[in-house]
Amino acid sequence: MKIKEKVFNRVFDYIKRSRLPHYFKIKNDERANTPFKLVFFCGSKGVNYLNASLISIYKNWKKLPEICIVSDGSPVEEIRNKLIKWPRNVEIFTWQECANSFKENGNPHLHTYASNELLGKKLVAIMHCGAKQPVLYADSDILWFNSPKEIDGVDDQKPQIKMCEDIGYFYTDKILKAIDEEKCFSNTPFNSGVVYLNGEFSSFHKWNALCNFLGTNKELGWFSEQTSFAVLKNNFRPDNYFKLTEILIKVDDEFSLKNTRKSHPEILARHYVNVKGTTFWRDFVYMMLRK
Repeated sequence: MKIKEKVFNRVFDYIKRSRLPHYFKIKNDERANTPFKLVFFCGSKGVNYLNASLISIYKNWKKLPEICIVSDGSPVEEIRNKLIKWPRNVEIFTWQECANSFKENGNPHLHTYASNELLGKKLVAIMHCGAKQPVLYADSDILWFNSPKEIDGVDDQKPQIKMCEDIGYFYTDKILKAIDEEKCFSNTPFNSGVVYLNGEFSSFHKWNALCNFLGTNKELGWFSEQTSFAVLKNNFRPDNYFKLTEILIKVDDEFSLKNTRKSHPEILARHYVNVKGTTFWRDFVYMMLRK
């Protein structure tokens, strides 16, 4: 590893562990609530990123969301104790509560999928929350630079799903082949780092086939939940999504000091896929220094 890379990794790892978001003062101001709840799937090890993401929302959104955090298996109180104080209602509960809701409603396959796969836990977390009210799910390694204006007014039409464009097709092939949805490779590639969801999807004509495959096959791969959401997206308004010019994904500046906001002033957010150890914290420091 080059000296520059070692320096970057060491410096930004120190910043990550420094509890920097806790030094930012958050006030309960007069901003209105968003018409959706903001959902995170997180463990205690990821709370540093979650806190920084929340600071970016506080600094840059015109409205503030109520928050639901679904634990990946970490103790709920451990997450609560590490979380910064948020000026709106915060719920924290376990992935088991989400998975059990599907089992109790006659869908044991999603419960099994969540029990077997980490990303199955993420999928049931988002779908459980989205079935009850409009939600915006966001990975914790996302910084926000502007308000998500496109979904500021919630449409009552259900079900709705909106994902963000990806830089490639990162799907689990065998899921798409099993339910004959390989058309996903011909349409826009989708990423599940940001997912807007409103309603439940049991009306989808391949819903049972998808859930059955997820629940009866192990070792589905790292993109099984992203693939599943992409299947739904490609069957429910595939033309309505966050473009890369809105939610940026790029991986070519891992060891650069150039501020993302300066290079891309119009984006809503950036998802720091594969480069969150350095560029996420670099941009967060810039954000903290900005008035």
